[in-house]
Amino acid sequence: MSESARDAPSDPEASREVARLRRDVSDARERSRRSAERVVEVEQILAVVQARSQMLEQSLEEQRGLAAELGQRIERADSVMAAMQRSLSWRVTAPLRALKRRR
Repeated sequence: MSESARDAPSDPEASREVARLRRDVSDARERSRRSAERVVEVEQILAVVQARSQMLEQSLEEQRGLAAELGQRIERADSVMAAMQRSLSWRVTAPLRALKRRR
């Protein structure tokens, strides 16, 4: 006697119910398999996104450092320019610069 014949109920309604339950189990297993595959796909995508995020964060930190350095250079240049414009020679030569701009 085969396993399915041994497990099959003699009542037709029970047989239909068993068949339906077997289909449900089969469908559930298939959905579970697809879900597991999707989890793997999402985990792979997540790993790529996390790596990219790390690279972007590192780049952002480098850019912030560069921006801070450039800000300091601008402040030094502004300070040098302000000191030059307060100097006696700058004030004495102001009329000459004004004449040159008129030409």
